[in-house]
Amino acid sequence: MARTDDRDRYLKFSEIPVYETYYQFAVRSEDVFLYPSVGAIVRDSENEAVLLTTADTNEGFLKSAGIKRIDAGAGTVTENLKKLIAQRGRWYFASSLSLKTTIKRKGFASAVAVLPLKLIPTKIYIVFSSRAQPGMVAQINAGMAHLAASGELERIRLRYMGIGSAGA
Repeated sequence: MARTDDRDRYLKFSEIPVYETYYQFAVRSEDVFLYPSVGAIVRDSENEAVLLTTADTNEGFLKSAGIKRIDAGAGTVTENLKKLIAQRGRWYFASSLSLKTTIKRKGFASAVAVLPLKLIPTKIYIVFSSRAQPGMVAQINAGMAHLAASGELERIRLRYMGIGSAGA
């Protein structure tokens, strides 16, 4: 889970992130060359919506960038990609790892492309209940530190997620 000031008030997080991702826009394959910049998306967002997963914390970012129409009505990556393919939105904004894995697993690669724009670097941590035993959290942090120091965490990231520490 990504850390925020609000989440820090009621959750505990690992000291070392499991991985880092960033946010990207997915588009229908035929639109991939129409949007080389966020400015081009802002320009066209007057008439077409950017899709966002329900409860995504990045709606404020999109609005501050000048995005005019946002549709956060679908609860999953798959639902939003299906809406995108069905032309019920022009772009879908989500984490690169979620986009890439869902596009591959659901067979959407011929219909959807991910724009090369990389926005909002986000570290993802192991999360614990605020009531988690401090000793358990310390053991997990020590284990993560050992994995990171030995290079094993990087190998795990590459093997299972196809990403290094620099992100998806």
